[in-house]
Amino acid sequence: MEALSARITPERVARWSALTPPSAEDSPVFLVGFPRSGTTLLHHVLESHPRLRVAEEVEALLSAEAALAGDYTGWLDRLEHLDEAGAKSARQAYLQRLTADLPDKPGARTVDKLPLNILRLPEIHRLYPNAKIILALRHPCDVCLSAYMQNFDLNDAMANFVTLEETGRFYAEVMGLYRRYRQVLPLDVHALRYEDLIDDFDGVVGSLLDFLDLDWDEKVRDFAETARQRQRIDTPSYSQVTEGLYDRARYRWERYRNHLNPVIEQVRPFLTDFGYPEV
Repeated sequence: MEALSARITPERVARWSALTPPSAEDSPVFLVGFPRSGTTLLHHVLESHPRLRVAEEVEALLSAEAALAGDYTGWLDRLEHLDEAGAKSARQAYLQRLTADLPDKPGARTVDKLPLNILRLPEIHRLYPNAKIILALRHPCDVCLSAYMQNFDLNDAMANFVTLEETGRFYAEVMGLYRRYRQVLPLDVHALRYEDLIDDFDGVVGSLLDFLDLDWDEKVRDFAETARQRQRIDTPSYSQVTEGLYDRARYRWERYRNHLNPVIEQVRPFLTDFGYPEV
């Protein structure tokens, strides 16, 4: 994140060489957001549409980075002077990894669902300038509480959720970097709040499908059945998503308010940004 913050500036982005963007049909849709923001629910809503297929939690952009350079800062440096041949090679490596385990779904567009790809939006924009990006949002206090309470397998990202203080700090750093990206890059983002999806499923999903240039299909209401038919769901939300819509997870953080002061202070700047009332 420090490396990204140092390199994704207006001055450096202005020096990016021009690239020919892939067609809309050749550009995946990217589903991003902070962990525990409702991305698994959105995954199965989108997967239920006949013209979409979703790759879940595949670190495919690592393959693109390996094609660009051998290390993290190396690929970041390459973004500025990336040429057509380099971009083509990175896209090919990325798509090969992204779609390797996906079943055929004729006529379907691929959705790359990996929440913390929110940190890689500059790379995504560089390779796919016209990419459509779905941003999953949920009340920041609920997101942090849920992430802290979840028994994740520890890795470089999930290790940030072992204390409430660290969880709040990580949220502030990730979403602060996202806010910076929006100021610097012309990203095509459709933000969608979990609470609104629960309140008005048809309206919110209809607006999302419009963003993706897709017609409404009644099958999207059958997302729970789509989830139940899968042999495996590799996220902590497997039991909830098979249950269908419910509202008991909304604003659960209020029951823990006395314990969440460290989180509240960290996330307070983002509440109004994302349409939530001041705490």
